[in-house]
Amino acid sequence: MLIQYQEGGYRLNPESHIFVDVLEISILFEEFLKEKDEVKKITWGEHIVSLYGGPLLPDFYYLWVENLRVSLEERYLSVLRYLAAKYAEKGEYEKSNLYCGKYLEIDKLDEDIHRLLITNYLHSGKKAKAYKQFEKLKKILYEELKIEPSLETCNLFK
Repeated sequence: MLIQYQEGGYRLNPESHIFVDVLEISILFEEFLKEKDEVKKITWGEHIVSLYGGPLLPDFYYLWVENLRVSLEERYLSVLRYLAAKYAEKGEYEKSNLYCGKYLEIDKLDEDIHRLLITNYLHSGKKAKAYKQFEKLKKILYEELKIEPSLETCNLFK
């Protein structure tokens, strides 16, 4: 039996050998948080990214699903932020840009990630792409929040 009723609730039978990506991501995320070795932490993070398939049950509006969906997305975003920053530190700008892009697909208003992407373009000599990204950020911030980029972001071009 795949699903069992126990103590007033339903659960997956622990003896059924079924792969549940949400459970796997949760387990891996705990390992990711505990890991001190940078190489291993990056490996855990990349594995989490490979398993994340998008929002959990996007058409279900139950509170328990929404809470789990938000928690899973927050974990995913924190892993993307870590990987983007680490690859940028190593000068691996293309990899960093990949993770910045995945992040911005979910949270296009995160100015820190836009700034990292702009910085990556500048460090890799792609000034035109940096400028386009800055203009894209300006447009997003104005359309969504009616604000301008921060002084820190504006100073990247000075």
